[in-house]
Amino acid sequence: MRQTVTDAQRSVARSILTTAMAVLRDDQPFNPANTVFGHNFAAEPLPGTPGMEYRFENPVLPRTRVTLYTHEDPADHSFDRASVKRVPTAFTVSFSPLMEGITRSDLENLLSLDIGYWIDGHGDRWPSLCENAVIA
Repeated sequence: MRQTVTDAQRSVARSILTTAMAVLRDDQPFNPANTVFGHNFAAEPLPGTPGMEYRFENPVLPRTRVTLYTHEDPADHSFDRASVKRVPTAFTVSFSPLMEGITRSDLENLLSLDIGYWIDGHGDRWPSLCENAVIA
Protein backbone atom coordinates (compact mmCIF):
# COMPACT_ATOMS: atom_id res chain seq x y z
CA MET A 1 0.00 0.00 0.00
CA ARG A 2 1.30 3.42 -0.94
CA GLN A 3 1.82 5.89 1.90
CA THR A 4 0.50 9.40 1.60
CA VAL A 5 2.44 12.47 2.61
CA THR A 6 0.78 15.04 4.85
CA ASP A 7 1.09 18.81 4.57
CA ALA A 8 3.00 18.79 7.87
CA GLN A 9 5.53 16.32 6.43
CA ARG A 10 5.95 18.42 3.28
CA SER A 11 6.51 21.49 5.47
CA VAL A 12 9.20 19.70 7.50
CA ALA A 13 10.82 18.45 4.29
CA ARG A 14 10.97 22.02 2.95
CA SER A 15 12.46 23.22 6.27
CA ILE A 16 15.12 20.49 6.17
CA LEU A 17 16.10 21.44 2.62
CA THR A 18 16.16 25.21 3.17
CA THR A 19 18.18 24.78 6.38
CA ALA A 20 20.66 22.48 4.64
CA MET A 21 21.14 25.03 1.87
CA ALA A 22 21.58 27.83 4.41
CA VAL A 23 24.24 25.79 6.21
CA LEU A 24 26.06 24.81 3.02
CA ARG A 25 25.66 27.91 0.88
CA ASP A 26 25.08 30.80 3.31
CA ASP A 27 27.42 29.76 6.15
CA GLN A 28 24.62 29.42 8.70
CA PRO A 29 26.16 27.81 11.81
CA PHE A 30 25.65 24.04 12.13
CA ASN A 31 24.93 22.66 15.59
CA PRO A 32 24.15 18.92 15.50
CA ALA A 33 22.35 19.12 18.85
CA ASN A 34 19.88 21.83 17.77
CA THR A 35 18.64 21.44 14.24
CA VAL A 36 15.52 21.05 12.13
CA PHE A 37 17.07 17.88 10.65
CA GLY A 38 15.89 15.91 13.66
CA HIS A 39 17.53 13.99 16.47
CA ASN A 40 21.25 13.36 15.94
CA PHE A 41 21.43 9.61 16.42
CA ALA A 42 24.96 9.05 15.10
CA ALA A 43 28.16 11.03 14.68
CA GLU A 44 31.13 9.14 13.31
CA PRO A 45 34.53 10.19 12.01
CA LEU A 46 35.07 9.75 8.29
CA PRO A 47 37.85 7.17 7.80
CA GLY A 48 41.19 8.69 6.83
CA THR A 49 39.98 12.30 7.10
CA PRO A 50 39.38 14.86 9.84
CA GLY A 51 35.72 14.99 8.80
CA MET A 52 32.57 13.73 10.50
CA GLU A 53 29.34 12.14 9.34
CA TYR A 54 26.18 13.15 11.22
CA ARG A 55 22.99 11.10 10.78
CA PHE A 56 19.59 12.30 11.93
CA GLU A 57 16.13 10.91 12.62
CA ASN A 58 13.12 13.18 12.35
CA PRO A 59 9.92 12.10 14.16
CA VAL A 60 7.72 13.76 11.52
CA LEU A 61 9.51 11.83 8.73
CA PRO A 62 10.42 8.59 10.55
CA ARG A 63 11.76 6.63 7.55
CA THR A 64 13.65 9.53 5.98
CA ARG A 65 17.47 9.41 6.07
CA VAL A 66 19.23 12.74 6.67
CA THR A 67 23.04 12.91 6.65
CA LEU A 68 25.41 15.87 6.87
CA TYR A 69 29.19 15.67 6.35
CA THR A 70 31.86 18.00 7.67
CA HIS A 71 35.48 18.39 6.66
CA GLU A 72 38.29 20.83 7.28
CA ASP A 73 37.59 24.26 5.82
CA PRO A 74 38.95 24.24 2.23
CA ALA A 75 39.30 28.05 2.33
CA ASP A 76 41.70 27.86 5.30
CA HIS A 77 45.20 27.11 4.03
CA SER A 78 46.84 26.91 7.46
CA PHE A 79 49.84 24.61 7.72
CA ASP A 80 48.51 22.99 10.91
CA ARG A 81 45.50 21.15 9.43
CA ALA A 82 44.49 19.80 12.87
CA SER A 83 43.60 23.33 13.99
CA VAL A 84 41.49 24.14 10.92
CA LYS A 85 37.79 24.63 11.59
CA ARG A 86 35.45 21.84 10.44
CA VAL A 87 32.69 23.04 8.13
CA PRO A 88 29.70 21.31 6.52
CA THR A 89 30.60 20.16 3.01
CA ALA A 90 27.81 17.82 1.89
CA PHE A 91 24.24 16.96 2.73
CA THR A 92 22.06 14.06 1.63
CA VAL A 93 18.42 13.34 2.32
CA SER A 94 16.43 10.32 1.16
CA PHE A 95 12.72 10.86 1.70
CA SER A 96 10.52 7.89 2.46
CA PRO A 97 7.81 7.94 1.39
CA LEU A 98 8.56 10.06 -1.65
CA MET A 99 7.57 13.71 -1.27
CA GLU A 100 4.50 13.83 -3.46
CA GLY A 101 3.27 17.36 -3.93
CA ILE A 102 6.74 18.91 -4.09
CA THR A 103 7.84 19.28 -7.70
CA ARG A 104 11.32 19.88 -9.01
CA SER A 105 10.35 23.44 -9.97
CA ASP A 106 9.04 24.00 -6.41
CA LEU A 107 12.47 23.01 -5.13
CA GLU A 108 14.32 25.17 -7.64
CA ASN A 109 12.25 28.16 -6.51
CA LEU A 110 12.46 27.33 -2.79
CA LEU A 111 16.24 26.89 -2.89
CA SER A 112 16.97 29.64 -5.44
CA LEU A 113 18.36 27.17 -7.96
CA ASP A 114 18.57 27.67 -11.67
CA ILE A 115 20.49 24.62 -12.82
CA GLY A 116 18.55 23.69 -15.96
CA TYR A 117 18.56 19.94 -15.22
CA TRP A 118 17.89 17.37 -12.53
CA ILE A 119 19.56 14.06 -11.72
CA ASP A 120 17.49 10.97 -11.01
CA GLY A 121 18.22 8.24 -8.46
CA HIS A 122 20.43 6.42 -10.99
CA GLY A 123 22.63 9.46 -11.60
CA ASP A 124 21.14 10.18 -15.05
CA ARG A 125 20.80 13.86 -15.99
CA TRP A 126 17.42 15.10 -17.33
CA PRO A 127 16.55 18.52 -18.76
CA SER A 128 14.43 20.91 -16.70
CA LEU A 129 11.54 20.39 -19.07
CA CYS A 130 10.63 17.23 -17.11
CA GLU A 131 8.16 18.96 -14.80
CA ASN A 132 6.73 15.72 -13.40
CA ALA A 133 9.97 14.58 -11.80
CA VAL A 134 9.47 12.75 -8.52
CA ILE A 135 11.57 13.99 -5.61
CA ALA A 136 13.32 11.06 -3.93
